Amino acid sequence: MTDGSRSREIKKSSYSPFPVSAVKGSRPLPPPPQYDKPKSVLPHTSENSTSGTSKSAPDIDKMAALKAYRRAMGLCFKCGEKWVHNHKCSNTVQLHVVQELWELFQLHTDESVDPVNSESCMILSSEASTGQNTPKTLKLTGTVQGHQVTILVDSGSTHTFISQSLASKLHGVTSVSTPIAVQVANGEQLLCQTEFLNMHWSVQSCAFSSTLKVLPLQHYDMILGMEWLERFSPMQIHWSDKWTLLPYKGSLVRL
Repeated sequence: MTDGSRSREIKKSSYSPFPVSAVKGSRPLPPPPQYDKPKSVLPHTSENSTSGTSKSAPDIDKMAALKAYRRAMGLCFKCGEKWVHNHKCSNTVQLHVVQELWELFQLHTDESVDPVNSESCMILSSEASTGQNTPKTLKLTGTVQGHQVTILVDSGSTHTFISQSLASKLHGVTSVSTPIAVQVANGEQLLCQTEFLNMHWSVQSCAFSSTLKVLPLQHYDMILGMEWLERFSPMQIHWSDKWTLLPYKGSLVRL
């Protein structure tokens, strides 16, 4: 047998009509690894579209409506304040802006959950805690049990507060049933453990009565928040001249 015929026989014997995987002793290659695609790139199914898009669309529409309203009223669509050339948003947010956003996004609440007690949701503005003066800082001078006090009229705070240093000089303080954490706009928290119920105080010739929450205030003796401002609304405030005109016993008084 020649070398050529021997070479042809070797090639012929290596041929098999079956796939390699069927040949005895051979094993199929493992399947390529499978990776889960991120949910963000998965195509939206009808179920996904009904659960996500249908809920977010009303939110987007209401946000667009809020922006359009503020632009039409000449307000900054971010902070809600009056827009002028070279306007810069303040580091703090006014309470009415927070209320607008709360009403905007309170769309899918569980009605079975009890509403939060307003006494457990107290906010103190950064101006009240730091004493920073802004173009909208309005201060009054009044008296409490014969002590002269400096009062900040502050729409960024929720309640009427009094400083611990002044409270130590007054009588009639009582303990709150449960200590209340007061959220400061800069992220800090202050603890309210005592209060004055129906405390009498006055500004000029006008006498008032309020529940005063005691806090470790450093720059003001009293803070008049939205709780007090709502009681005497509607009122007028002249930010440049620093006075307020409010209803008092059937007439208007200027403080």
